Amino acid sequence: FSEDKVLASYDLGGKYTTLQFDIISYSTKDDSISIVGDNDVVIKKIDMKNGDVLKTVTVDVTDMSQIKFTSNKDTAKSHEVYIVNATIQ
Repeated sequence: FSEDKVLASYDLGGKYTTLQFDIISYSTKDDSISIVGDNDVVIKKIDMKNGDVLKTVTVDVTDMSQIKFTSNKDTAKSHEVYIVNATIQ
């Protein structure tokens, strides 16, 4: 995790249409992650609470050149978020 609130960034090169993954948070506070596309447009916001079950998320990434996963909290250090089973088509 980082203090600049960007947790991960991926170059897609406009080659894909759909990103799907499972996500869970073990944070002790309410939590949220945003997926940001080209021109810093939020394409999906995922709200999570401690104790939530694993959620499956599908995101339209058609023609996106890049995406970023960003934290919406004051500091990214408080996150305990896991993304698993990711596929992109």
